[in-house]
Amino acid sequence: MELRETVKEWRRDGALSQSRAAEILGVPLRSLQHIEQGRAFRYAAMMTLAVEALKGMEHHGA
Repeated sequence: MELRETVKEWRRDGALSQSRAAEILGVPLRSLQHIEQGRAFRYAAMMTLAVEALKGMEHHGA
């Protein structure tokens, strides 16, 4: 799954706004918007790992 799809799915599943998701991930809102538009992101692999980790925490009630 591409980063943009991973982020969108995580946001949708958590009912998160782009603003709140950016805050949780520690990135500027504009960066999150670019990610969701499929634009290049320098730390794409790291962001994918972070989102996957957050998904895991949500499933375990953390």
